[in-house]
Amino acid sequence: MIHPNFDRVVVKRDAKPEEVKEGLIYRPGTTIARPTTGTVLAVGDGCTELRVGDRIQFEHFAGYTVEVDGEELDILRETEIVGVLQED
Repeated sequence: MIHPNFDRVVVKRDAKPEEVKEGLIYRPGTTIARPTTGTVLAVGDGCTELRVGDRIQFEHFAGYTVEVDGEELDILRETEIVGVLQED
């Protein structure tokens, strides 16, 4: 695992939803928007509002992607996170 510095957080994005729309042809390899929700896996020491395990919503082009132990993770600044999702 990677430990972020300062106000950064490590996030695992949610899986891409499988969408099938009637009358449309899906071509593998075409651009599909990546989810903008995920789960916080680690928080930096300067992060004040988030905890490990929080489900969050973040900006579409926020942060950058790294590969750790064969898994794609995103590193975001706390300010790029729009909010924490509440469970019903």
